[in-house]
Amino acid sequence: MVRDTYMYKHNAFHAGTVARVGQKISGGRVIYAYYAWPQTNGNPWCRGIKTGGDVSDMFFHLPAVTTKYHAINHQWVQDPPGARSLNNPTYLTVYRCYDGTIRCIDDVGNPVAGVRVVLTDAQGNVVTPEPSDADGYVWLASGTATGGSVTTIVDSSKSFQPNALVDYLAEIVSGTGTGSLQSIKSNTANTITWKGPVPAAPGAGSRYRVKVMLASHAYQGKAAAPYYDTTTFNPWVLEATCPGYEMSTMEITPNAEFNYVVVMHLASGSGGVVR
Repeated sequence: MVRDTYMYKHNAFHAGTVARVGQKISGGRVIYAYYAWPQTNGNPWCRGIKTGGDVSDMFFHLPAVTTKYHAINHQWVQDPPGARSLNNPTYLTVYRCYDGTIRCIDDVGNPVAGVRVVLTDAQGNVVTPEPSDADGYVWLASGTATGGSVTTIVDSSKSFQPNALVDYLAEIVSGTGTGSLQSIKSNTANTITWKGPVPAAPGAGSRYRVKVMLASHAYQGKAAAPYYDTTTFNPWVLEATCPGYEMSTMEITPNAEFNYVVVMHLASGSGGVVR
């Protein structure tokens, strides 16, 4: 994992397989974020990377292993991204993703709990987070851990769909292990397994959350210019429903870390808005 890092004069956003993230960052040349990821840890990812003075944003060059790379809140040098390719480019797909918060409030700004949000992209893919919490926030998943380790979060109260949380980011937000964040490798009904160890293990009583993350594009590598084929997921349609309130339907186009506020109107009012 490479996170919240500034790299100056790196000329490509790279991918591949080697030992671990951070070992192959070459000053003044490239970001080897992909090369620095063991395949046994699941799909590689980075979050909040910035580059400067680049020739290209992506370099499609991999062994013959199908890999999905999640570039979360990445600041692209070119738009559409510049790219290059070498060996086996078609095995790599880069997902351009953004995460953030969604909060539901009423007409006077009070949080609305229990709002069910459904997000549908332009390809028909659907994301169904948990209902909004007492503060009105919508998370893909959240709760209080009953145990855990440097690689797991255990919540015996949950009944997650197996592997429904894969590639999202799980963070400990209070209690033992606060600040620990890592991408999810797998999940069972009540256990989340991270892709690698975090600095401090969660314990019983630790609060965790998994943010909503939305893909705007996917770039699958190919041998000829522009060196990738694009699938576009924007715009997304957000539908919010809650007993006693009108359904809010809106179109969103994530292109940066987001903070959407959904205003829920009482059933006698008009539709909601995003602001």
